[in-house]
Amino acid sequence: MPKIETQLAEVVLDVLRHRQPCRASVIAGALQEHGNLQITRRDINRLLYGCLNDRVEQDESYRWHLRESETADDRMHYGAAVPVVNHPAESAASSASEARALWLRVIERIRTGLPAVEGVDQLTVGYGSVRQLVGEVLDPAIRPSRWLFVKGDYGAGKTHFLNFLRCRAHSAGYATCYLCTDSANNALNHPQRFLHGLLATLEFPAGSPVGMESLTHEAVLTPFRRDRIRRSCSSHAATSRMPFNQILEDLELLDRLEDEDSRDGASRAEFRITEALSGLTITCRSANDATRDTAYCLLRIAVDLVQEQGCKGVVFLIDEAESIFTKLPSIASRRGAFRVLSGLCEGPLFDDCVFALAVTPDAYSRLWHEMEVLPVYQRLSSERMEQFKAKLVGNHVPVIECPSLTDSQLPELVQAVRQVYSLAYPDWRSDTTASLNSFADGIRLNGVPFRVLVRQVVDHLDALRFESMPQIH
Repeated sequence: MPKIETQLAEVVLDVLRHRQPCRASVIAGALQEHGNLQITRRDINRLLYGCLNDRVEQDESYRWHLRESETADDRMHYGAAVPVVNHPAESAASSASEARALWLRVIERIRTGLPAVEGVDQLTVGYGSVRQLVGEVLDPAIRPSRWLFVKGDYGAGKTHFLNFLRCRAHSAGYATCYLCTDSANNALNHPQRFLHGLLATLEFPAGSPVGMESLTHEAVLTPFRRDRIRRSCSSHAATSRMPFNQILEDLELLDRLEDEDSRDGASRAEFRITEALSGLTITCRSANDATRDTAYCLLRIAVDLVQEQGCKGVVFLIDEAESIFTKLPSIASRRGAFRVLSGLCEGPLFDDCVFALAVTPDAYSRLWHEMEVLPVYQRLSSERMEQFKAKLVGNHVPVIECPSLTDSQLPELVQAVRQVYSLAYPDWRSDTTASLNSFADGIRLNGVPFRVLVRQVVDHLDALRFESMPQIH
């Protein structure tokens, strides 16, 4: 590890000894304020997920603290009289403010009719056995399959499940990427077209999306991380010269300019590398075997860079997978989508990743029947159609049915929304029990999507809160 990074890591540990638990943004702010260091939250996260991963850990609110062994060693070294937390009021105020902001974002998305992407666990009702299966899929030691389906009609909660899996994946130490395939640019039969959009949604356990371009740019600026990119590109250049040869040339240029202490031309080389590794430069390339293979190699390099940050791998969330049939009218184009899925779900490059596909029941049935009669031929070693077909047709892939909410579970859902609402508006303490019970009794499912039900509860709580406010005459 470079000397400067070792020194910075020790400074971060020292901040945690006095301010834990706290988020990476708080650590960065402390270093900027008291240490006069030009450091960002992303720089802090790179250390916490990387070289410090075995010395720190996160709580459920993404706040970092020292591991027990580290705390015990500190007490032996510094003496038991040194307190672990020196600023409880500041830490509590910061944590409360961050938590309330999170729940306000959740409520605001629900108001606008969008599914929540944060705090999903608190809004999840009736997932009993599903939670256990998700835990098994995210555990490499007992994983039944590295890909799965979530099946349900429109509005049944497939996207909610993907967000639930996303939150669980982050808690388990995985990064995530999301792709909605219901778009011409994201058609599953052309990975070179959807790769850039997929990697743009890259999100680490710390919270906000990072995107592959930001991650790559940071890596390019660091010499020892450039070596990792060089090794990955060299291993793929033999089978797919473009864009890897150009990336290798630009890396050599950056090394030479750094030795000469010159920035002339460096920014252009950094830009070219960032664009290439994020998948942007292959978007318009023709659809053929070589292009698909290049897309898989770039995706593998992205996973390598993510794992370098301390993550176990990447969980890929593929929504609207029924677009294979709604957007791809010919059997040839659908066969192309099947090939790509076999490369992702069964290919040798992604053994340490998980793929979740959300699909409607009719599309799943059509997928099963078309694969059953489809002749298997393998054009790329990275696409394993035979294994993909055998697992799918043999029913060896987990299929999660979106749980149907029953009338008896409605009060539980209503109370879950009320609890989240109270976290967003902690100063509003009116007793809404009777009103909510009456509201829940009046709701009847009758095929109404869960998202609409949750929005109705929020609208009802908004009305109660506004009515309780002092009237201005």
